[in-house]
Amino acid sequence: MAEITKALLRAIRPEIDAALKEVAKRHGLKSLTCGHARYDPHAGTFSMKVEGLADGAIGKEASLYNAERAGMQLPPLGATFSSGGHVYAVAGMKRSGKILAARTDGKMYIFDKTIVRLLAQEAAKVAA
Repeated sequence: MAEITKALLRAIRPEIDAALKEVAKRHGLKSLTCGHARYDPHAGTFSMKVEGLADGAIGKEASLYNAERAGMQLPPLGATFSSGGHVYAVAGMKRSGKILAARTDGKMYIFDKTIVRLLAQEAAKVAA
């Protein structure tokens, strides 16, 4: 039997996520992915994140962003900006006030709201 290590969990995580993606698709879920992992030499545990939305609905992070956006002078949900050579789209806000942004490859990243405001303003000037 294989010893459970951090490296092993990292190696199998993409395969588990790929399988979970198919399960999510079959059941009409927005996403189903592995979360945090814990391990000892005999066993490992992944948490799972399950997201599902009704047609036309938005998630809690997007709802929070829309509720707070005007007072913070933030760009609209979905606005794009560039950072570090990548393009991101505003996807929502965490309870901490940090902004969630999706990169074009689908990965989510967290940015400070001041940075997002400045980068989005810069992107709008370039587009004009």
